[in-house]
Amino acid sequence: MHDMPAGLKFYMLHRVFRREMDAMMSEKGLTGVQGSVLGQLGRLEHCAPPGSEISQIDLERAAHMAHPTMTEVLKKLESKGYIRVAPSQTDRRRKVLYCTGKAATLHAEIEAIDRRVYESLTADMSTEQLSVLDSALEHMLTVACRDKKERK
Repeated sequence: MHDMPAGLKFYMLHRVFRREMDAMMSEKGLTGVQGSVLGQLGRLEHCAPPGSEISQIDLERAAHMAHPTMTEVLKKLESKGYIRVAPSQTDRRRKVLYCTGKAATLHAEIEAIDRRVYESLTADMSTEQLSVLDSALEHMLTVACRDKKERK
């Protein structure tokens, strides 16, 4: 596997994580797209300054999704009790999105699955190897985020 391209290695590892996530989403009655949108909303809420509102447009931009598609996904997530949609306090024409407690529970379950898969993949690694891996991943994410900002 040493001569395998790095991108292919990342893709193979991504599939291991994705398989576990998809199985859990299916058990919850969610599609992969619904789970992805819900995760994106959770990340936006987590990163937003206190008191700010996350609109459907914000989520569409973050998820790279067209308005009609997002509208349908949000309707389904709302009917399943994962999100709440309300008019904006500042502009009643805008829809503001909120994760519910049910979504918070799902996010915690996703984190637990992520941790379980990561621990199974790294079970035979030494503390030093884990430290190097974590450091390398953090560095790569920092570069990726910086490069993304520079392209805008």
